[in-house]
Amino acid sequence: MTENLLELAKQGNPDAIATLMNRALKPQGITAAVELVGDRLQVELVAERLPNQSVAINYVRRGLLALGVTGIQQVQVSGKQVDQVALGWMEEFAIAEQASVSDTRTTTAIPAAASIASSHSLTQAGSDQKQKSAGTGEVGAIASKDAWFAANLSLLFPGLGQIYVGQIVRGLLFAGMAIALIWLAFWSIFSPAGNTLIGLSCILPVVFIYIVDLFEAYRGVTGGSILELHKEDASQKESWLAVFLSQLLPGLGQVYLQQNLLGTVLIVAMIVAASGLVGLKIHVWLPAMITGFACYHAYAHAPKKPAIRAQQIIVLVIASIVAIRLLMGAVPASLQQRIERFVIPSSSMEPTLQVKDRIFVLKSLRYVPKDGDLVVFRPLQRSSTDRPMKDKFFVKRVIGTPGETIQVKDGKVYRNDQPLQESYISEPPAYEWGPEVVPNDAYLVLGDNRNDSFDSHVWGFLPDRNIVGRAYKIYWPPARIRPLNQQ
Repeated sequence: MTENLLELAKQGNPDAIATLMNRALKPQGITAAVELVGDRLQVELVAERLPNQSVAINYVRRGLLALGVTGIQQVQVSGKQVDQVALGWMEEFAIAEQASVSDTRTTTAIPAAASIASSHSLTQAGSDQKQKSAGTGEVGAIASKDAWFAANLSLLFPGLGQIYVGQIVRGLLFAGMAIALIWLAFWSIFSPAGNTLIGLSCILPVVFIYIVDLFEAYRGVTGGSILELHKEDASQKESWLAVFLSQLLPGLGQVYLQQNLLGTVLIVAMIVAASGLVGLKIHVWLPAMITGFACYHAYAHAPKKPAIRAQQIIVLVIASIVAIRLLMGAVPASLQQRIERFVIPSSSMEPTLQVKDRIFVLKSLRYVPKDGDLVVFRPLQRSSTDRPMKDKFFVKRVIGTPGETIQVKDGKVYRNDQPLQESYISEPPAYEWGPEVVPNDAYLVLGDNRNDSFDSHVWGFLPDRNIVGRAYKIYWPPARIRPLNQQ
């Protein structure tokens, strides 16, 4: 019987070709319909999930060549889902006439022939098992991937979805580009030598990579666009789509599953948690927990579960989602504890710092100021009686550290009787001060605009407990971006 089918298939009989294909494809949930129109063979593959276009085309092409089908010039292959009228994809290719299977044919064609001919023996028993397993692997690849699972992986991090669908090189390329851009953005924004504008300009390419990878991962399974959502009845709501929506915004997955009340509660809870109204410590972990709960609940309550082993790794996926969200919360919180942002309110530090300059200040309990450092500090309480202070923080330059003797006279500042070369000041000081020895646990700080600065020459030494940290970079506006190096 198999021999007759093979002979009919070689002659281009569409029913025989369809029978041989379905023997291998139906166990994978795919049905092949074959029609011969003139010298064009039309093959339609129908499955519950849209068959993978590239794998399906390769499978049909290699199988037909291996069978040596005659009388066919063109082959048109299309794929669609069971419940859809429109085709998901369609592709056409030319096939050589009089192709036949022989001992001289390359080994890559044999597995495809074995796939189409199912498990019946086409060659000696010794090679049959190897051929059959190779063919089954290729057929399985068409149907075993889940498009929305791939999308979820890509949403976790660019490249993961591509690797899952078998596009390993492209996936690694996407992941590498994303890592490089994220590192460049981080370094450019927070490093003293980095350009903040370059760092901010990296954000858009990272978002673009995320979006492109998302589309490519989905298309790698279905051959279609992620935007081509189809109408579904309640029993067809997909679990991984619900998880995907919950990753975008916790609660959307529940709305998709028509659990609107819970969805609204989760959306509101996420907005409140992400806004920071709950406090810094809770703000780090609460959004991650809400996202993890929303994703798992959406998966568990979706009526349509995947028929592949992806359902067995839902806990691992949720753990990865929570871990990444925790990292996304922890990094800004850590930066906020180490780096403070300030806006320069006055001209007391001109020309080094201009009004409206925005600066980064590095905070550390172990920081020991050095001569020339620009320090941000809380003003002394006693100075408020001498001059009203509207600003919560001051920034000045350290001129004297504990034990040093400082004097201001004749338009110069002397440290331990040595005049300072101060290229950074706007003009020489027009006042006399000192000499005085800087006490322990205190510093003498002066503004670079010496004659228009409310500083140590007015209110005395600065206790080290008032120091917030060292200003190390002007990060904005763009024309003013520069490091604030020690002078």
